[in-house]
Amino acid sequence: MSNDYFLRKDEAGFADNSFVKIMSTISAASGVLALISAFFGRDSVPYAISLIALAGIMTFSLVLCYFKARNLVRYFLPISTTIWIIYSCLAFGTNLGNQNYLIIALICLAIFGKSTRYKIISMLIILVVAGFINLHQQFYLPYFPLPKAAPVFYLINTVIPLIAISFIYIVVFNNAKRSEKIIQDQKIALENSIMFKNRMLTVIGHDMRTPFVDAKGILELMANNELTENEKKSLTADLQKSVDLSLETLDNILAWATQNYYADNSESKIKPEQIDLHQVVEKIKLFFNQAALKKNIVFRNNISPATGIIADLEQISFVIRNLTANAVKFSHSNQTIIFSATEAEDKLTFLVRDEGVGMSDDALRSLFDMNRRTTMRGTANEKGSGLGLIFSKELITNHRGELWIESTLGKGTTVCFSLPKLN
Repeated sequence: MSNDYFLRKDEAGFADNSFVKIMSTISAASGVLALISAFFGRDSVPYAISLIALAGIMTFSLVLCYFKARNLVRYFLPISTTIWIIYSCLAFGTNLGNQNYLIIALICLAIFGKSTRYKIISMLIILVVAGFINLHQQFYLPYFPLPKAAPVFYLINTVIPLIAISFIYIVVFNNAKRSEKIIQDQKIALENSIMFKNRMLTVIGHDMRTPFVDAKGILELMANNELTENEKKSLTADLQKSVDLSLETLDNILAWATQNYYADNSESKIKPEQIDLHQVVEKIKLFFNQAALKKNIVFRNNISPATGIIADLEQISFVIRNLTANAVKFSHSNQTIIFSATEAEDKLTFLVRDEGVGMSDDALRSLFDMNRRTTMRGTANEKGSGLGLIFSKELITNHRGELWIESTLGKGTTVCFSLPKLN
């Protein structure tokens, strides 16, 4: 699973945010341009007043955009600017080119209209307005004289709509690419989620069910008094192993599910903090003390107390516990398990080495393949789910690290993972 499966806050509603961005830019630029035009066209007082009114409209629209009142902007800006364009075209004629702004209004409505009905009605109104303006200008003269800089204003009112349309196109094109990427990311995340569910069902259906079936059969035999004392002792030991395996599998599933849930509901898959690896290993040694005593296994912590890393404590502890459990499981009596770490400039490498049974090349290749997952019994006939390493690799990947295994059949195994040094 991936935390991209849920939209992040900055992605949710990004189309509305783009609408606000475009409208804010257009309002700010139009407001400034209107005031400049009012200043240079002040020889025509009606024209200057109309431009100041336009600047007021744009300022109010900018305020609405600032407070993200998207619905108000959707209605206020098209209606108010349409009214202004009608007045401006009737008052000063076509020599100022103000009717070109109707093109922007049409494009904005086509892209940002919230409903088809809203778009259709708005576009019909604008087309009717454009037709009315052209018809009126053919039969009636302008109401007011033009400013002396009318040719300059005509050029501006012709070029600005083209610039605005280009800006809108660029933003919309980028949003379309971003939208496509989000869809693809969510598709991949959904596929991962389905795969995760199927893997969990497989594990629960096999690894969790089998020990309970065994335990049920043993308890039935005991309840019917069909066993001798020696058989009871032997089967009780088997029952304990089945329960231990069930608990191990359940712990792995819960840890994996928890980290996936946490990853899906936060911006990061880890909670980084300063970790003393020497202390983590010391605590894990105590956790496995009883299991090590049964085999007379010695733990050797060669990690310097000064060795630290910034990482997720729970996830790294889970990984080291799993590696230690495997090392104990596959070690013979009177052997040693060694913990060590090496530091480079940009990363830290952690190692757990045992002197146990080791693995063949084929077994190594299948370790991280869920479909080829096999389980090996330990040196004391311990059972395993085969999930610990798979989960551990995912947790290390969360830290942008790597996990790998070096092993020789009959000579032991070294499991390593490296973590980048985070600031």
